This record gives sequence, structure tokens and C-alpha cells, in this order.
Amino acid sequence: MLDNPLNILAPNYDMAHTSFFFIFLLTHFLFYSSPTTSAFFPTNHIPPCHDHEKSALLQFKDSFSIDEYCDQKFEGWNQASDCCLWDGIECEDVSGHVISLDLTSSCLSGSINSSSSLFQLLHLRSLNLADNDFNRSSIPSALGHLLPNLTHLNLSNSAFSGPIPSSISNLSKLSSLDLSRNVGLEVKTNSDFETLIKKLHSLQVLHFDYVDMSSIVPNDILANSSSLVSLSLVDCNLQGEFPTRIFQLPKLEVLLLDYNPKLIGHLPEFHSSSRLTRLSVLYCNLSGHVPSSLQNLTQLVYLNLGNNHFGVQDTSSLSWMGHLAKLTYLSLRNSTLSGEFPSSFANLTKLSVLNLSWNQLTGPMPTWLGNLTQLIAFGVSDNELQGMVPASLSELRKLEVLDLSYNKLSGYEFRELQKLYNLDLSGNFLSLNAKTNLNATFPELKVLAVRGYTNEPVFGSLLLD
Repeated sequence: MLDNPLNILAPNYDMAHTSFFFIFLLTHFLFYSSPTTSAFFPTNHIPPCHDHEKSALLQFKDSFSIDEYCDQKFEGWNQASDCCLWDGIECEDVSGHVISLDLTSSCLSGSINSSSSLFQLLHLRSLNLADNDFNRSSIPSALGHLLPNLTHLNLSNSAFSGPIPSSISNLSKLSSLDLSRNVGLEVKTNSDFETLIKKLHSLQVLHFDYVDMSSIVPNDILANSSSLVSLSLVDCNLQGEFPTRIFQLPKLEVLLLDYNPKLIGHLPEFHSSSRLTRLSVLYCNLSGHVPSSLQNLTQLVYLNLGNNHFGVQDTSSLSWMGHLAKLTYLSLRNSTLSGEFPSSFANLTKLSVLNLSWNQLTGPMPTWLGNLTQLIAFGVSDNELQGMVPASLSELRKLEVLDLSYNKLSGYEFRELQKLYNLDLSGNFLSLNAKTNLNATFPELKVLAVRGYTNEPVFGSLLLD
């Protein structure tokens, strides 16, 4: 109980002092944030770009021939304007220095030599020259010497060729390196690659698709790259045994190794701590078995294990695949699967692509296929499926590609597939209803293959207008 009830109405000195201080802060905040004071206290002012960097950018542009199709990309590029406002340019807020140059798909044609004005942009952190044409010239070694602040470098699909310069390993701040889809680009020696990986210790993204890596011996150098999030080595002519530890890198989300037929090895056991969302080893030479621990990859949306040398696997042993509920793409093409259609796949309702072609599947096609309503492409060619094609396929309203060829299927009901543009029914006991109006039933159909029917005349593939 209060000693004096009147004290509650008479604040003491501390309370009065606190109130005064609060009012003082409030009035100062209102003053400094008011429109009348913004001119004296600017908050979002970005300085204009530096003249020497503007000149360097204009010289760089003028060093290429540029298709008129891309003229509008450079419409604002002139001496009279602020280069920080140009398309493809980003400047640092405080200093006004150019820190990002993105000329993706800008119709550039030519080459970059070591004296290029590009190397005057010393503060550059991100450089993207993807999807241009550098006429099979070499990547300039000056990149690794004169642009030390780069964190992102993308030269993909730009017709570079020759050896990747060893100076790239000097870019110690790089977190993303994409040199993919440059046919003719190569990693010259194993030691060059080892040096590159060791020095780029912050690397999160490494994409070398179509880079010739035939001189590289896969080893634990990559397996020690604990910062890697995305690794893509598609069609790199890799040879030798691929280290299983790479599959288990702690931060790895994307691993693409497709079209390396001289690569050997096997899939490891996968742990629930794995972050993998995309895993593809199409047309490698992996052997062993498909481990059930793949079910631990609960974040997986893309899985392609096609065309390897995994042992014969009965579909009844694939019940664990039903746990991969986030899958949108699944290919087990030519994976020596035997038995009836895997019932666990009924849970994969987010699938947009399902390819089970070139296996030994038997029995009927299940009616629950009609529940996979997100399917865009579905292939089960070259199996031993038999019986009627289920009418439930007509529920696949998003289907664009359907390949049922070379089974023992019968029936002819294909209705409501309004988006279908590629249909292959060859080598079955199927027949198209003579009264079927193809244009009405399949308004988008462009390719119809009906070769080797048993109950019909033999047709070839028809390209439809």
C-alpha cells in the first residue's frame, strides 16, 4: 500500500526528467526528418558516376560490333548522362564507383584484349558477359590481375576458347564462377585446376559445363570445397572415379554431372542433413545400386539417374521414393527397373516430368496416373506394359508430350489433352478412332508418331501444321 496516495499524482524528479528527455528526442527527430530539412541532411543521395569510368564503359562498348537488334540496350549510353543510370550498370551508393556490369545477351561481337578499357573499372565486383559472341578468342589473363574485387564472374555461352587462364585463381573473393557452354574452352593441366580450387576458398557456384576437363583426375580437391552450393560439370569429358564425398558436401544444393560417360563410381549413402535440391547423373558410368537413403533428400525437386549401370532393381524396392514429395522432375530412363509400375510414385503429385522409358516394367498402367495432374511430359516407351490405356490419362490437362511407344498397350481413348503437341503411340495394339478429329481433340498437336501398329496400317511420324 502506498505511504501517501497523493504521490501517484505527483511524479518525482526522475519521471519528470525522463519525460523532458523523451520530448527533446521527439522534437529533434521531427525536425531532422521534415521536408524542410531534407536538403540539408540528404539520406539517399547517390553521387554521379566518375568520368573516367564513364569513358571506360563507352570505349568498351565501342570496341565491339553490336547487332542493331540490341541497339536499345545501349540507348542511354552517352557522355551527357550519368552512367550509374545506364542499363546494365550498378554503382556503389557512397562512392559512385561502378561495381556491376551486366551485358548479358547484348549482341557483342569481338574480343577482349589485355589493354581493354574494361580493366579500368577497378572497383568492379560483378561482371556478366554471358550469351555474347567473342569469336572463339581467349579469356584475357588480365581478368585475374586487374579486377581483384570480383565476386561474381559469368562468361557462359560466349564463344570463348583455349585454356582457362591460371590468373583466374588470383580472384580470391570470387563466390560465383560460370564459364559453362564455351565449346573449346579447356582446363589445361590438373595442377591448374587444383590451384584454382584451393585459392578460390569462398567459391559457392562453379559451373564448367562443356569445358574440356579430360586432363583432370577427379580427386578430393573438390571434396574439400566446403563452401560449394552449386556444382555443374555437364559434358566435361571427365574420366576416372568421382569422389563420393562431393555428393556429401555440407552446403551443396545442386550437383549436375550429366554426359560424362567415362566417369566411374557409385552413389553414396545420403544423410538427412543434406541440402541437395537438384541431382543429375544422366549418361555417366556409375554402378552399384540406387541407395534407399536418397529418401533423406526431402528437399529434392529434380532427380535424374538415367542411363547408368545400376544393378537390376525390382520396383517393389522403390517404396521409399514416395517420400520425395517435392519432386517436379524424375527420370529413371534405362535404369534396369523390373516389375510393375512403382505404386509409391502415386505420392509424387508435384511431378511435371516423369520418364521411365527403356526399362522392364510389366503389367497394366495404373489408374492413379490421372492424379499426377501437374505432368507436362510423360514417357514409358520401350517397356512391357500391357492392357488398356487408363481413361484417367485424360485428367492430365497440362500434358504436352506423351510417349507410350513400344509396349503392348491397347485402347484408343485420348480425350481432353488440349495442350498435347507430341504424341508417340508406335509399336502397340493401340488404334486411333477413325472418327477422331485430330484438330479438335489435340488442337496443339505438331508431331504424331504411329509407326508399327498391330491393328492399323503402318504410318510414320506426321508433322502437323
